[in-house]
Amino acid sequence: MLKGNLGLMTLTSGLWNFAGQMVWPFSTLYYLALGASYMDLGLLSAVWSASRVVPLMIGGYLTDRFGRKRLVVTFSFGLSVINLLFAVVPSWEYLIPIIALDGFISGLREPAFSSIIADSTKPEVRALGFAVWNFGPVLFGMFSPYIAGRIIDDMGIVNSMRLLYIVLFAFSFTACILRLLFLKETLSERTVEKMSLKSILSSGVLFVLKVPKRVLTLFGVSSILFLVYGLADPFWIAYATRDVIGLTASQWGLILIFQTALKLTLTPIFAYVSDRFGRVKLLFSSLLISATAPFLFTLSGSFEQTLIPIALYGVFMSASSVTLSALLADYISRESRGRAAAFQGTLNQITLVIGSVIGGYTYQNISKSYPFLMASISLLVASLITLLLVKEPRVRAE
Repeated sequence: MLKGNLGLMTLTSGLWNFAGQMVWPFSTLYYLALGASYMDLGLLSAVWSASRVVPLMIGGYLTDRFGRKRLVVTFSFGLSVINLLFAVVPSWEYLIPIIALDGFISGLREPAFSSIIADSTKPEVRALGFAVWNFGPVLFGMFSPYIAGRIIDDMGIVNSMRLLYIVLFAFSFTACILRLLFLKETLSERTVEKMSLKSILSSGVLFVLKVPKRVLTLFGVSSILFLVYGLADPFWIAYATRDVIGLTASQWGLILIFQTALKLTLTPIFAYVSDRFGRVKLLFSSLLISATAPFLFTLSGSFEQTLIPIALYGVFMSASSVTLSALLADYISRESRGRAAAFQGTLNQITLVIGSVIGGYTYQNISKSYPFLMASISLLVASLITLLLVKEPRVRAE
């Protein structure tokens, strides 16, 4: 399972994740310390998402025309270097162009990135393959949030984050070099011809028109998940630490360690069940259980009470993501995955923009609980759509 490209991508993403998990869970606090408001947090998330929309469509075409490796390696180097800009930014306003550049490059890379992973998994163990990919790298960063939390508690948020972004650059750049040297191309036949930008975008529309309705339904479920990310994800740590519950940064890090340990333990089991007994029932139940977590979070008032909803959210949102990815790979042929990933990514970014704007506005101006309650309702809707409209494929694509 961990041989070849999947093993290499797991290792290199693990290195990236080890340092990244010292930075990403605390980026909200960093942006606030640089002068951003909660509405600004929603704006920054929306800028990142919006800057990915057109690059995703272009990236899908490039992936199916030029192959996976060239794009993954080139744009990984770009994303690595951007961490140095995050380390030296003087105030939150300077984050806007940096985050836009980060979104643009990641949008170009994402179709190739997801395609090379899908190409490297076998149909009969596809969910397990996605589980290894999703949570192998997580193992590397399991204790990183706690380490970073202790540093932040001792040094303060701004100085700590500047140091940690430099550490992230060092680890991510090492990962890029390993991908350059050892990653192998998976697209043997490149049947997509040279096209103009207008033709690329129009071909994406034509591709969507040919997609089966059940695949479009899965794209819709995926977009709801990203709506939830936009509504709630920028505000979990702010609600838990500085605004309502009153946890320290290191306590938040401990909660994330517990969440990660559960994900690493349970997700391979879920993946086995998905591969052996079918994906739709697991996707439905995971979404339904996930829907309870944001609501329970708003009722939390202590470290122990916060532990439960964060663990539920992490485990079952991850199970949903793995199962959904496997279902899409089952339905979509190898030669179309780049464009499919591009369309899915574009739709996801649109709903993420919407969720980020709504979440930022409601958190700052109406109620700090409302973004989480809206996230619960959205996940409930996604579970019902899955139950009523999603079916197992008769034959799984290679």
